[in-house]
Amino acid sequence: MNDTAGEGEVGKGEAANGEAGNDKAGNGEARKRRARGSLSRAEILRAADSLLSEGGPRALTMPALARELGAGVASIYWYFRNKEELLIALADEATEEMYRRLPPPGAGPWQEELARYFTALRHAYRTLAERLELLRARPGAQGTAATPEHGSAADGRAEAYLLLLTGAGMPPADARRVYRACWTYTRGYALIELGRTRQTGDGGRRDGDELRAAVARLDPAGHPLLTGLPDVARLMSTDDEHFARGLRLLLDGAAKRLPVRRRHRSAP
Repeated sequence: MNDTAGEGEVGKGEAANGEAGNDKAGNGEARKRRARGSLSRAEILRAADSLLSEGGPRALTMPALARELGAGVASIYWYFRNKEELLIALADEATEEMYRRLPPPGAGPWQEELARYFTALRHAYRTLAERLELLRARPGAQGTAATPEHGSAADGRAEAYLLLLTGAGMPPADARRVYRACWTYTRGYALIELGRTRQTGDGGRRDGDELRAAVARLDPAGHPLLTGLPDVARLMSTDDEHFARGLRLLLDGAAKRLPVRRRHRSAP
């Protein structure tokens, strides 16, 4: 990024001056520098997260982070080589925290357990969507829009639900496909919701109005199904009901991958 090189030069200059001693704050007052070795990776991430939350990506620079921590910029470079690496670490940490909060499998039928899990995942994505997309839009960041996230919590949750599926009698290869299909559907749904909020600020109501106007111009003779719908805008809806119905279709299809003797036993 543009500020990475500049921040590196600042770090070199501060390293030459040493980590201990006084530093001049923006108002000209001397501020005590913290002791060498007192900084930790976790503390840097907490401070960086605070700066990002308050001022966005532009506010998160290595010099600003050093001031927040009361440390020299060179101290931060011991843990993160540049801002890109720091942002990737923040994205991974946010993702791990999100998955840690998701429910583990319960004792209910596997369809209901998966429905509960992916519904919770959708709400988690909606809560953290802008933040995660901002952080993941970096070279080397894991868990982009096209690939599932990885990490101890994310992988642990995936493994637990794959075990749930195989325990219900589903072959391992099919279990992986079912989990991936549900994840892709959930992730894509959340991204569409985020995109509509960003574009129109009304959650997609403008899209619905445009669709109604477009369908109103259609010839009923050539498009009897579309023009015959009581509210065609419902086709574009991304509300809770539509998400639940789509997920249920996926899970009902997944149930057909089970042997017949197990299929009826596991159905809700």
